[in-house]
Amino acid sequence: MYPFGSRERGISLKTRDILIITICALLLLNVLQLILIRSSGTRDAELRSALVAFVRADVDHANAIAAQLSRTGGTNTQRYLAETRQYLYGLTQLNSLTSVLFGRGQTPLPQSMVDKAMNAVDACEARRQEGLALDAPLFDLGQYLKELSNAAAAL
Repeated sequence: MYPFGSRERGISLKTRDILIITICALLLLNVLQLILIRSSGTRDAELRSALVAFVRADVDHANAIAAQLSRTGGTNTQRYLAETRQYLYGLTQLNSLTSVLFGRGQTPLPQSMVDKAMNAVDACEARRQEGLALDAPLFDLGQYLKELSNAAAAL
């Protein structure tokens, strides 16, 4: 009745065992892949929260130094401007690092806001070298730093 003889229909026990072992191995690999994806996701979240903490700290330090600028005389102005520039440069570097790690457009703070604050520091230094009053550029710097502070608080 069977064209190929009277053998049993279906797969042999050896083939069935190999198939079961292969399916189990694939399921185990899928579970391992899921575990790795979830653990890397938590590492990304931890890294992102650490970068946000650095951004907030730099903004807070820049705000504190800028507040001292309005109260200081001419002797410490250059030092305070340099320190403010240092923290703003740190924000630029953190934006670049975040962009490299998480992709373009994933910066914690808009770079244009940081650039405005840097330009205000440049204006303060230029007016200081010319011997002019720093009231207007310091006011602008304070406003830009408040914007950065609000943006950092929203992270």
